[in-house]
Amino acid sequence: MSKKESSTKGLGCLVLFAFPFAGVGVFMSYLIGAAFLDWSAMRSWEEVPAELVSVNLSESRDSDSDSAEAQATFRYQYLGRSFTGTRVSLHKGSDSVGGFQKDTYRELLSRRGSTFRCS
Repeated sequence: MSKKESSTKGLGCLVLFAFPFAGVGVFMSYLIGAAFLDWSAMRSWEEVPAELVSVNLSESRDSDSDSAEAQATFRYQYLGRSFTGTRVSLHKGSDSVGGFQKDTYRELLSRRGSTFRCS
C-alpha cells in the first residue's frame, strides 16, 4: 500500500467519524436558532391581563431519570377577541435537569384563580 492510499483511507475514516458530530452540531444550531426566533418574536408581544384556569405538574420516572413539565391553561382577551393559551415557558416540553419546571409549577400554582400579566 502506498503512502497516498494510506492517507486517503485515513481521511475517509476521519470524515466518517466526524459526520455524526457535525450532524449533532447542525441539529443543535437549528434548535438554538428556533428558540432565538421565538424569543425575538415574543419581545414584541403586548402584555395583557390573563386568568390562570388550571395548573398541573406532569412527572415521569424511569430507571435513568425523573423528568417534570409544568403545564397551565390561561384565558385572555386581545383586541376584543378571547384566547386560551397553554405555553408557560420559552422552551417546550419536560426536563430532567435542575428545578426550573418544578419552580415554574409552584409559581403558577400560587397564582391559580387570579389575574396576572402575560405576554
